[in-house]
Formats: sequence, C-alpha cells, structure tokens
Amino acid sequence: LLLLAVSLAWVSSAWASDAGLVAILAEELERNFAILGKTADPPAYYIAYAVTEQDSYLVSASLGSLRNTTPRRSRRLDVTVRVGSPKLDSYHVIRGQGARFTAGIEIPLEDNAAAIRRKLWQETDRVYRLGAQRLINMQRSEDLRLANDQAAANFSPHEPSRADVPPPPLKLSGQEWANRIRRLSERYKQYPLILSSSVSLLAIAETKYFADSEGARLRHGRHYARVFTRARAKAADGMDL
Repeated sequence: LLLLAVSLAWVSSAWASDAGLVAILAEELERNFAILGKTADPPAYYIAYAVTEQDSYLVSASLGSLRNTTPRRSRRLDVTVRVGSPKLDSYHVIRGQGARFTAGIEIPLEDNAAAIRRKLWQETDRVYRLGAQRLINMQRSEDLRLANDQAAANFSPHEPSRADVPPPPLKLSGQEWANRIRRLSERYKQYPLILSSSVSLLAIAETKYFADSEGARLRHGRHYARVFTRARAKAADGMDL
C-alpha cells in the first residue's frame, strides 16, 4: 500500500516535467527529414513521431486479501515514414492490404534527449529502409503502375495543428481503493461453490505526444479507470463456468 501511495504522488508531480518530449521529437524529426527528404533515394516526403505514455495502477484482491498493488509507467514510440510521393508511397494498399512497418517500441521514461534521439534515429532508419524497399518493389509492377493512374492519392497534406493540453494530476487514493477492493472481493466468501475469484481496479493516466514534418506539435491526455471481477466455478456436469 505504501508503494502504491508513493507512486501515485510521484506521477502526479511528474506531468510538469514531460513537456520537453515534444521538443525532443520535433528536433530529431527535422534533422532526419532534412536527410531522408533531400539526399535519400527514393526520398521520404513525410515523417511523424507519436509517443503514448501511460501511468497505470492495478490493485487486486481475492476473498478479502490483497494480491498485488502494481504501479507501472511506460512510453511507446510509433514512427511513420512515407517514402515516395503523395500520389504513390510506401503505404499504398495492394489487393486490399496496406502496410505497417512498426508496432511501437519502448523509449526512455525520462526526457533524456540523447537517449531518446538514439531510439528515434534507429527506428526512423529501420522504417525508412522497409518503406523504400516496398516502394521500389511496387514501382517495378506494370499492373500497379497502370492501376495507379486512376487511383486516388495515398496522402493528403493538411494544416499543422498545435496544442499543449496535459491532463490534470491523477487523484487516486491507493489506501482507500485497496480497502474498497478488498471488501468487494470478500463477498465471494458467501458462495462456497465458486472455486476462485478476484476483484481488481485498473486506473490509467495516458498522455499522447505527436510531431510531424508538416509542423504539427501536440500533447494531450486523458484518465480512465475500471473495476472488474472474475469468478470460476463448475456446473454439475463438470463444465467450467
């Protein structure tokens, strides 16, 4: 319980220090875009960096006893590099199937510019190489060239958006919710035919950061939480319920 309470206080004070992440993303983006957009062949005409940061807290109990109180913080980076031109690029859909070059990678939790830039450069280089190879393969296809003459463009430029709306501090009493979850889980003691049960609280504070080569610079966030319960029993015929 003490660990959860301390973690909640820590994350509430951490929001103010995270504004620098957008600046780090923007600076490295501009550097990479200047290289890949001017000297690479085929060129990259659009780059975007998106980071999802989550502070989560899980409290669970079973039959009136706490099982765990688990705080966790993570940052995941997703990189988009469009290679080619807005008319035909590396994300072109072929036979109903598009392309995805990244599923997100972990980056440092602190705003350490050098460490974050290294991750940004490595992932940008990897995504660019995959996209460039896919575009080259597509351009060699005569059928694709003929079909593309009548196709809509793969990308439409947009006016850049700028906003900085961090969420307010997450206000959650670890002690209060641990006691509440414990009491709720205790109710299952009334049902001896239930083989196992649990009640849990999951609270998440999420902040999203975004920067792209068209000038967008965004930070915004939200909070959400849910209480959920699980129970397992067996029917008379042996079926799990």
